[in-house]
Amino acid sequence: MRRLLLETLTPDQEPNVFVTICLAVLACLQSLNLIERPVEESPLKGMLSALKLSAEVLLEEEIHSVDIVLPVTRPYSTKRDSQTQYLDTILNSIGLSRTNENPTRSSLATMYSNNITSLVSPFAITSSPPFILHLSYSRSALLLTLENLELGLLEITKTTARLDLGADSIRSLPHYWRAVESEMKRIVHRVNVRDVVVSGDRVWEEVEVLNLVRRVLGKKVLQGRHLGRGGGGVDPVSAGAHGVARMAVDFGELEGGLDRGG
Repeated sequence: MRRLLLETLTPDQEPNVFVTICLAVLACLQSLNLIERPVEESPLKGMLSALKLSAEVLLEEEIHSVDIVLPVTRPYSTKRDSQTQYLDTILNSIGLSRTNENPTRSSLATMYSNNITSLVSPFAITSSPPFILHLSYSRSALLLTLENLELGLLEITKTTARLDLGADSIRSLPHYWRAVESEMKRIVHRVNVRDVVVSGDRVWEEVEVLNLVRRVLGKKVLQGRHLGRGGGGVDPVSAGAHGVARMAVDFGELEGGLDRGG
């Protein structure tokens, strides 16, 4: 590090060498968290800034905190999750911070939004409890999660992720859709799936994905259908946001009532 700094301060270096050394020193300092990383102007930052402004105009008050809703829950660590670190950097740059240390599952928020407290009917007699299949299909991965709701608690039973499926570079390969179908069949083997939650930037643009859901599970997924009302599935973006908002309001009223009662 000292040698690099000395060479950087030497005036007789070639311009391109000088720039290279400066970038190397900057990268070293950033990796050691001695200086802050610059926030690049990105489409995500512009989108979040516009969303923040629109929400503030609608609510007629400033917004300083947000919650994050993700398709599935995995072993989570903010320090190791570079995507969340990047998102936090962008949020902080526009005056926002996260209130939930661990992101909320969109399936849980969707269930809450639709007032679904149990997948098991008190009058149903079955040896196989019903499950929710959460399918997230995007350009970055195929994520499949089985969840079971008993006594108001939504628990993850099984999760599988294929990071190689969904990318543009391999979609034209032979047997691509057979591989996607194989992953779906593997996770729902001998499982009673009652409902399907779908998400991801490729779900609605790839007709074959919904065709596979129908072929593997015998369920037709209709855009805009509410989870738990006659089967089918739901795109949880709006339902998830509504569920998280309802959670915040309900829990806030509960805490307020407890404070007033005390």
